[in-house]
Amino acid sequence: MLLRAVLLAFVVLLAGAAPAQQESRPLDELLAGVEPLSIAGLEGRTETAVYRGTRLVSGREVITSVTMTLREEQLNREYHVPAEWPHGQKPLEDVLALSFRENWEENGSAFTRAWDLYRADQTRKMGGVTVAPAGTVAWELQLWRERPVRVHLSHRDGEGSAQRSFARTRLDFFEEELPLILRQLAPEPGMSAAFRLFPTQGEGAIEPLEPAPARLRAEETGEGLAVFVEVADGREIRYEFDPEPPHALRTMEHNDGRRLERQSLRWREQ
Repeated sequence: MLLRAVLLAFVVLLAGAAPAQQESRPLDELLAGVEPLSIAGLEGRTETAVYRGTRLVSGREVITSVTMTLREEQLNREYHVPAEWPHGQKPLEDVLALSFRENWEENGSAFTRAWDLYRADQTRKMGGVTVAPAGTVAWELQLWRERPVRVHLSHRDGEGSAQRSFARTRLDFFEEELPLILRQLAPEPGMSAAFRLFPTQGEGAIEPLEPAPARLRAEETGEGLAVFVEVADGREIRYEFDPEPPHALRTMEHNDGRRLERQSLRWREQ
């Protein structure tokens, strides 16, 4: 009898030690209550984080250098590009801009992968370029349109240059958006969300834009907050963020071999 009571008390203690997993909600519902231009703690500053990265190239691990910059930006709504001074009568829109720059060397050749993401109430746009000895691939996702469009320029046979529209619902997101979206959500341990995730963009090939069902869950770790993403197509991603605002990304690990570990973080007034 005493043993049974002790076991029961132990089970109750364990249940209280870990937060209960919340019921999965659609990701767009969670984002509905988030100010699209707000990241708590950023407060108008420009954030620059430098990461030591690794990726698999021809089955071998290659070390990369990654810089991510987060800032507030003003776009010229007529052209959907950053507005230059003088602004005059230009139709402006405030956006959050996330820039990603990755560089590495392989067999004496330099490679670059870069993309920029803009998020706001009315404008969502992402575009980038991959430069490699085999040629350059440039792409832009015009997500502000009623039916989104992907424009790409490739020197590869079978790809070439093209402009194609694609279907996208409120539950469809891009892998490159997740670090920014998760920081805006400031997820708590136990949070769970369902959504669909498009293929990784800008990895050197023009992938079909077909999203796969995905789910994320947040868990507390000894040093911060970890968010796990599992996708029906087999992708698995783990993000870890600082526990305090503005919840900067500390590490990222992807089961395709990509990893990031932050080396430095700084802010400056804009």
